[in-house]
Amino acid sequence: TYFQPQKKTGSCVALAWFCYKKRCVWILFLGLMFPGSLLGQGRLVLNELLANSQQARVPGLTNIVDWVELMNVGDAPIDLGGVGLSDRDLARYRWSIPPGIRLEAGGRLVVACSSDLPPTVQSGSGVLNAGFSLSSSGGALFITDTPARGGATLDALTYGMQAAEWALGRQPDGGMRWQLCEPTPESSNRLATLDSPRVLRINEWMANPAIGDDYFELFNSSTNPVAIGGLYLSDDPKKRNKFRIADLSFIGVENGAYALMHADKSVEKGADHVNFSLDADGETLELRAMRQSENALKVGKFLEGRVPTILHPGLASHPQHNLAMSQMKACGPIFSFVLDGGRKQAHQLLNALQLIDISNNIGDARSLMCHPASSTHHGMGPEGREAMGVGEGMIRINVGLEDPQDLIDDLDQALKVAGL
Repeated sequence: TYFQPQKKTGSCVALAWFCYKKRCVWILFLGLMFPGSLLGQGRLVLNELLANSQQARVPGLTNIVDWVELMNVGDAPIDLGGVGLSDRDLARYRWSIPPGIRLEAGGRLVVACSSDLPPTVQSGSGVLNAGFSLSSSGGALFITDTPARGGATLDALTYGMQAAEWALGRQPDGGMRWQLCEPTPESSNRLATLDSPRVLRINEWMANPAIGDDYFELFNSSTNPVAIGGLYLSDDPKKRNKFRIADLSFIGVENGAYALMHADKSVEKGADHVNFSLDADGETLELRAMRQSENALKVGKFLEGRVPTILHPGLASHPQHNLAMSQMKACGPIFSFVLDGGRKQAHQLLNALQLIDISNNIGDARSLMCHPASSTHHGMGPEGREAMGVGEGMIRINVGLEDPQDLIDDLDQALKVAGL
């Protein structure tokens, strides 16, 4: 018997609790932690997809098509016949995998996604094709178990705007986190090197065109792609967070270094449509990294359980938290924390950082840290620093636009090096 935490199987949950008591809590915990269904001991997940294809990459096909890679990350083979693949939540069996297809433990299966080719209806007929294309402007993908096995959701993904010729992949293969990757069908996922959003430019805009919608264009001036999910767009300086770009959105390079945003107030049309229009009489259009404040709060909550003292007014533990929340919508990217081990322990932590840089000037779109007592406040002397509340164990951090989990992972390993 296998267990899948779905609403439609609520009665099974109750029965498992009644029969197995605490054991079902352990099974539920596993079901929430890992994607995919427990098909025996096999576990099927979406592992990689390319929704903005510009080259023929699917083995066995010369056509330029979108594609998705399924992976069995379990310990036993899976019978895939009848499993549904769809880009629509309300049409889960838009394409069903033909009978007779089996995926071995650790195996990968690449499925072409092209509306220009007929869908595959039987096994042994060459490359599998789902018969529908993926949306490069944002969409979703679902794997659904066979109706005979209960029709549970095995895995699902919602994504934003996709960069041309860059894939989305799990890191590590079969893991929980999705990242931008180099396209590697039937091979291990390889992370892309990303640049900071500070290289982005508002490159072109059109208000009140004779034909079509208002639009503006974002341009990536770097030779590396940029993650734009979580950034904010606005036409109003007083409402900087008017539109939040969908998660897992990216801008590519070279011919793909442009993202066209439709300013038509029709967000239901896709991730490249914003909730405002442009004023032909003139206004301000801004790209804002409000995400830094959100990231800083996430990092602060992590540190709250690991360091003796943390000074972040966005945390309820801060003595002036209520005052800060009455005055501000967000608390910014910079805060401090204090270690009991003084300068020696602070230097141990800083020297162990792998992602976060050390800098005296910490106002930036990338994450930076400094030790004030030995840098910015060194010239004040011990008495002057003490009067200012700058102790030997104080560290200041500027949280940038990187993935907050990457920052937390870096801090976690550095804290361990420092004995925390």
